[in-house]
Amino acid sequence: MIEKPGSTRSRFGTDVSELQNKINKLKNNSKATDNESLKELAEIYKTLAQVHFRQSNYNEAEKQFTLALGAYTRIKNYHGIIFCQNAQASICLARGELAAAKSKLEKLLLLLKKHPVRELEHVVLNNFGIVHEKNGNLPRAVLYYHRSLALKYELNNPVLPSYTLHNLANVYFHVEDYSKSLKYNEMAHELIAETDDYNAQATIINGLAQTFVKTGELDKARKFYLNAGELASKANNLAQIAGTQAGLGKIEFMKGNSVSAKKLLMQSLQIFRELKEQENIASCLIELVRINQKLDPENAVKQIGEAIDICKLNGFRSILASAYELNASLKAIQGDYSKAYFFHKLFHDLFRETNKTNVLNQIELNKLSIELKSVKNQSEHLQKQAQKHKYESLHDHLTGAGNRRQLDEVLAKSWVLNTSEDKSNHIAMLDIDDFKKINDTYSHEFGDKVLQHVSAIIHNNIEDDDALFRYGGEEFIIFLRDKYKEHVEEVVTRICQFIENHHWQDLQDGLTVTATLGVANSDEESSIEKALQVADERMY
Repeated sequence: MIEKPGSTRSRFGTDVSELQNKINKLKNNSKATDNESLKELAEIYKTLAQVHFRQSNYNEAEKQFTLALGAYTRIKNYHGIIFCQNAQASICLARGELAAAKSKLEKLLLLLKKHPVRELEHVVLNNFGIVHEKNGNLPRAVLYYHRSLALKYELNNPVLPSYTLHNLANVYFHVEDYSKSLKYNEMAHELIAETDDYNAQATIINGLAQTFVKTGELDKARKFYLNAGELASKANNLAQIAGTQAGLGKIEFMKGNSVSAKKLLMQSLQIFRELKEQENIASCLIELVRINQKLDPENAVKQIGEAIDICKLNGFRSILASAYELNASLKAIQGDYSKAYFFHKLFHDLFRETNKTNVLNQIELNKLSIELKSVKNQSEHLQKQAQKHKYESLHDHLTGAGNRRQLDEVLAKSWVLNTSEDKSNHIAMLDIDDFKKINDTYSHEFGDKVLQHVSAIIHNNIEDDDALFRYGGEEFIIFLRDKYKEHVEEVVTRICQFIENHHWQDLQDGLTVTATLGVANSDEESSIEKALQVADERMY
């Protein structure tokens, strides 16, 4: 799946006429040549291009990406430059222009070495994988997909991996390993099902439908194609709509409904012609030839000729093999047995070559699968170690509460943000009374147990979106997010009561523990340092 270049959500909106008006207004501004204005102009061009791309309007998308690229280049914004150049490569891929896409991507990889942009590198690698997949080098495609996948998991965005998982499904679809193809597409669908990325959902569901066609589950395939079509309509994506119609047409033909199949495929072909999607045009023509062999032989001859020309020009070898086989059949029906033999031989030679390539690809994929599994295991081990180190760097090892570092991070992000009307964020500073006496009387190890019990009591009395931190020694900070003042008073009172009424005698006969709390809120003090000071003063 070609990743649509970024989200179209932006502060500029997605209405085409509104975006164009903003462009005109900026261009007429006398200050439109300063860096800030150029950056804003580039962002609007980019947003407009994304809208057109997602609707498969590639000509207009290409034009707007070129304008955005020009503006980004003038202000040397490499994030924008790389984004737009990759988007141009994506357009080439959508049109089936593999050589042009490869050339652009090779230049992009060189640019990324000089100006690394981590959040865009995975998309470039994904597109490189598509180029190799389309050129039949499946093992190399898988390597690029896995490199892309690794970067996506690092970015910790649950949606991003779905694109590459779908592409891995395509690889195994090519070598007829339908169980693995289903597995990867189902993984992709699970990640993206709850999002509003209708384009990606439609593509993945379309992939599942294609696999069900191959496994002979036509009713299930039809259901999935219809679902994909609904999602494509929501996204207003003509290419996706045409793709699902073509899939439904193929099912109709397999069920013997040639007339309805032809109607659906002709509608798809018309859309693909408008979009100049050469590979899909060739595929539609092949399916129409299968139907027209009996319904319209004269038209079938024209269609097979066009399909062969497109495939030879663009290097679509597997479709070309099907075209040669069909043409041999057509020539035989016409009684031209010498040409039938000629095209059958072309089919046989190409089929043998592609079959040999598929076998070699399957062998290499099996080897690669073992290697990648080993790498994955090592990666998972390193990831677990990294997660462990990260946890330890943010938590107090004794109580499991957050440490000072985590407290600083949380308050810096959330102290004056995300509050509802009449609510505010609160910090409660808690101090265990006479804790030094407990340490001196029973030992520091015993004091550690008391700290652990107090931490557990606090945890059990705050909500999931609240947080507890050990501030130092016997002091804790409780961050109470987005709360009414009265509710906070109830919480801190309850915590003090639970600490006082805890079964401390189970730890030590005669032991009593109490705590003092002071509270400050974000409405009173916008400064974190001042709020901590106020909470500290209110304990006494």
